[in-house]
Amino acid sequence: AAALRRAAPPDADEARIVLRAVRDVNAPKFLKPDLALFEGIVSDLFPGLEALADPAEAELGAAVDAAAARMGLTPDPAFRHKALELA
Repeated sequence: AAALRRAAPPDADEARIVLRAVRDVNAPKFLKPDLALFEGIVSDLFPGLEALADPAEAELGAAVDAAAARMGLTPDPAFRHKALELA
């Protein structure tokens, strides 16, 4: 969480930073069917909050879309999601 805090904008809400840290650390450990339960628990712990977005993720997503377009492919959201998971 400390690294996320240092990388976050100065006005970022600390609860959103902690939420992102909790998701980043724990979500990869769950199987897909268990993710819904995990998200439910997290939403109970942090009601009404969305995790702080990763600025690098937006850049990488745009690069994946641009690469797909250069290759004559239609940028598919599922492909983009998978590429971001692998990054």
